[in-house]
Amino acid sequence: MILFKREIIGEEDRIKIERITNSGPYPRHRHEFIELVYILAGGGIQTVDGTDYAVEHGSLLFIDFGQTHSLQPDRSMTYVHLLLEPDFFSRELVNAESIADIFRYSMLSEFSGKTENTAQCVRFSGEERKKADRLTEEMLEEYTRKEPGYRTVLRADTQKLLAWFLRRRNAGTPEVIQDSLQDVVEYINKHFTEKIELNDIAAKGFYNAYYLSRLLKKSCGKSFSQYVKEKRIEQAAELLRVSENSVQEIMIASGYTDSKMFYRHFREVYGCAPGEYRREKKELPKEKVRIP
Repeated sequence: MILFKREIIGEEDRIKIERITNSGPYPRHRHEFIELVYILAGGGIQTVDGTDYAVEHGSLLFIDFGQTHSLQPDRSMTYVHLLLEPDFFSRELVNAESIADIFRYSMLSEFSGKTENTAQCVRFSGEERKKADRLTEEMLEEYTRKEPGYRTVLRADTQKLLAWFLRRRNAGTPEVIQDSLQDVVEYINKHFTEKIELNDIAAKGFYNAYYLSRLLKKSCGKSFSQYVKEKRIEQAAELLRVSENSVQEIMIASGYTDSKMFYRHFREVYGCAPGEYRREKKELPKEKVRIP
């Protein structure tokens, strides 16, 4: 398997656009960036992570960071591919509320451990195909000529292409968004004792951080920081009740490194200090429990 390194995309642009004509098979390879492939002519089979997609003029594929990809033309195929740095979405497409709304397949599998593989290919026809042809040709021209303001034009055109993908996929419904959000919540529930930042989670799921914060608030009734704080303090309270560990050990096991913050948060949630809580709520297990 061939690995195409990220360095082929210029640090300045974070995007690369090419027109390619290929009449022979292209070997299985993996990118360290995101790829959009639009077929201008011909046809064949594009394989993404073991799933085959029959493509022809008007087909648009999305290949995620780290996925494997190969091509088997059944005749000469001409296509445009856009290579995008992963943070092209999170840093530059700031008006796109959530890329996960557009591409609901396995992007959030890192959160939930899911391995389902849903469609990563749509096909335009009729007037839609003509519009997609024109748009990709215009993007090629902008990227080749690199006139002043071309990056702004390319950002806008990329957003437009992704929006068309969204329409064809019928994604972005409330059910899809809620399903994606549940994966994020499950990830937080698994990792709240670690160093965990909203921006990092947003980047993992290709979310705009501000939008993700609003979704969490709407779904859970709590901000990200409040949700994480309560998860940590709830675990600390549980350990205070059933374990023989010191308050300091429990503090660290619950994700805190700052004792002042831990004590303050504990008082906010339970109205007393951890030691007081332990004396009042201490359970008497049959066997002593110690955390590692």
